[in-house]
Amino acid sequence: MDQEGVPVLLEAPEAGAARPDPPPGWGNPSNRNKIVLCVDDVAPDLRLLRQCIMSGGFTFVGAANGVECLKIVSRIEPRLILLDVNAPALDGFELCRRLRGNMRLSHVPIAFITARNSPDDVKRGLAVGGNDYILKPVSIARLRERIHHWTSRRLSTEQILGVPRDRAAPQAEAPSAEADAGPA
Repeated sequence: MDQEGVPVLLEAPEAGAARPDPPPGWGNPSNRNKIVLCVDDVAPDLRLLRQCIMSGGFTFVGAANGVECLKIVSRIEPRLILLDVNAPALDGFELCRRLRGNMRLSHVPIAFITARNSPDDVKRGLAVGGNDYILKPVSIARLRERIHHWTSRRLSTEQILGVPRDRAAPQAEAPSAEADAGPA
């Protein structure tokens, strides 16, 4: 989001920008300029995601709703997708279901990042194809940890398979049921 609250569709990290202390491997050159797509209709949350993603050397792509997200993924393939459950026009659960139905994106990790913390919501998020369910509020350190986990995991799969990013097969491992126990 820019200063007027308009979604920033694509923004790469600034060269030489000062970065807060990242977890080990966070700024790994092999992860640089990889796209992380975030879908959230709450401007402050999207700004926090943008800051966290860009500080790790990733390219930030933001969408204010599911419809925008579907338009974006028709043009690009992100390394990771972060979804809020509560969104206008198309909620996060339905958006995840649609993204999982797209064979081109079926291997892209999807993590829900939401304040909806009921066990039924967590189950539903994982059942529609989410790989992770992160509860808000979440600390920057925890968020970086989860982004690093999913982006490095996908990179490892691609290295093992020895195929280009756009041809990597879906991961065979069951989705993570890990969810934050509360504020981090």
